[in-house]
Amino acid sequence: MLIKTIFLIIFSLVSLQALGSDSLDEAYESYLRGDYSGSIYEALDKNVKPQESDRSFYLLGMSYLKLGDYSTARNYFRKIIKKYPGSKHYYSSLIKLGDAYFLENDFKKALSAYTHALKKHSRISFEPLIYLRLAQIYAKQGEWDKEKKYIRKIKSEFPQSVEMDYARILENRGYFFTVQVGAFSQRANAQGVVKDLKPEYPAYMVKEKAGDLVLYKVRVGKFKDKKPAQDVYDALVDQGYPARIYP
Repeated sequence: MLIKTIFLIIFSLVSLQALGSDSLDEAYESYLRGDYSGSIYEALDKNVKPQESDRSFYLLGMSYLKLGDYSTARNYFRKIIKKYPGSKHYYSSLIKLGDAYFLENDFKKALSAYTHALKKHSRISFEPLIYLRLAQIYAKQGEWDKEKKYIRKIKSEFPQSVEMDYARILENRGYFFTVQVGAFSQRANAQGVVKDLKPEYPAYMVKEKAGDLVLYKVRVGKFKDKKPAQDVYDALVDQGYPARIYP
């Protein structure tokens, strides 16, 4: 889940900032408040029709993406890619198209979109973000050598980038699958679950800190391949644990 968490943390690194100010101001302000439905309503000109511009399409795509309507989001990003190849939102739309597939766990199509964006881009500012996306996908697929490749590219070519911090998180996580069965704010609760699991599974606890929040996560095993992780996951779910494969 860390891969998805990292993804969501940096979800908006690419460019709503360039939307500027015009008749889309109200829609933009709604988006910044987290009112994505309101943003769509305003950008659609009071729910009548979309304003025909790359900026309105981009805002609509971002709003639908936030609401989890990935198919509709992709439609708007594709409109920009097709109709506005000179738009300042063109490259970010290529990336967001990949994001819409990533968030649906369609990693094959996400990989294709990001790779296409990497080939098409002409602005170096997007390159570390695409490298991070590729590293995340390869981590989800267990292709550790490819994940390492893109982490190294970020570290060597863009050491001052925002993506560098998240590349370090991926690197520190390690190169394996594991099965997470719980995250607790109290250490004692996590230790209790580890104790219950230990007779049957190689359970362990990981302490993770995000700002002021500290979580104690209980995990089982470190597997180089996904199949044994899937077998452990299935067994834990059958026993009533809220398990998930990680990353």
